[in-house]
Amino acid sequence: RLYLTRNVLPFVRRSTKETRKMKAREELLKEIGELKKEVEYWKQQAYTIQERSIKLKAELALWKGTAP
Repeated sequence: RLYLTRNVLPFVRRSTKETRKMKAREELLKEIGELKKEVEYWKQQAYTIQERSIKLKAELALWKGTAP
């Protein structure tokens, strides 16, 4: 009986370690996914701001009467 306990416990510990590793990996993958979404959001925001800036510069040039 003691022999079985010694053999089973290391297996359980390995299993627990593997489970922790898998859980940590899943959390990291989830975080990576969230960060990728955030990157796309900020890329879109930068594009929108650039487009708006171009339009405002054109309007300002028209307003000043210096448009090409």
